[in-house]
Amino acid sequence: MLLVDPKQVKNKRKFHLLTHLGTGIVMHGPAKNFATERYESFNSVARNASMCSNRGAPSRDIALRLYGQELIRRIILDRKRTSAAPLMDFASTFQMDALLHLYGVEAKQKELKEGSHRREE
Repeated sequence: MLLVDPKQVKNKRKFHLLTHLGTGIVMHGPAKNFATERYESFNSVARNASMCSNRGAPSRDIALRLYGQELIRRIILDRKRTSAAPLMDFASTFQMDALLHLYGVEAKQKELKEGSHRREE
């Protein structure tokens, strides 16, 4: 059984092992310490986005759905910004209300009380 440890190849510089890697994979399956599950898990994200497609332009629908997910993630997780206004302005070109509703985020304008003021950016 051929076991190839990527750390060993990197540290000991035995690149000759790579010539045997193809045969080992055919005979014994994926090489040790090569994680493919991390990348394959993204397939479920694309599949779920595809299921919500109208099948007219699936690649466009998937791209818009992933764009929306990334946009919401940035709005929610960006702690460096004091305001999400620039991202919200950019997102207004997208169907923002539908997107926010889809992810359960409520975007409400706060009413100004008498004697208060809104900070200008």
